[in-house]
Amino acid sequence: MLDLWNAAFFSGMNGADAFVSQIPVRVQKEGSTAHIGGGEMDYKLCSVNFSFPARDAQGMTEEEFLGAPFRLGTQMAGEQAKLVYNVLKTPSPHGMPLEWKIGELQFDQVLAIWEKMEVNFGSDGMPQWPSIVLQPEARSELMEKLKLWHSDPECRMKWGDLVARKRKEFDERQAHRRLVD
Repeated sequence: MLDLWNAAFFSGMNGADAFVSQIPVRVQKEGSTAHIGGGEMDYKLCSVNFSFPARDAQGMTEEEFLGAPFRLGTQMAGEQAKLVYNVLKTPSPHGMPLEWKIGELQFDQVLAIWEKMEVNFGSDGMPQWPSIVLQPEARSELMEKLKLWHSDPECRMKWGDLVARKRKEFDERQAHRRLVD
């Protein structure tokens, strides 16, 4: 019964927040910080509560027995997401908040944000842009604007210049890396 309870809890926790579910879970045996982006974040206690009469699930329906831990897992994922999003709101080379009023997004805003961020390049030479986390309305607007900007020669030129600068920065970082045996 405990295995079923735990499976339902983690199913709720891992499927509740699309962003948090992509963060790999690793066992950590020492220390009090985790790495996120290019920096560290202190562990914060997250807790959710639930109680039911101790009767070893006797007289409980499947929904009562498995639904409770699933909902509990969903609540836990929500608490974890709040903590992660608060860390990601802090500007860093790996994460930069971008806020705008719906309908007012400008190309130069997006360009300025990407300018401040660290961008890696894959073995194919293509930039590996950091992920963007947006609300559905903001995502729709960004996708529409990207199509418009892609067809604008001035925007394409600015974008090409940015990619060239980011490639140079990446090459310099790679040249100064310390390789360890």
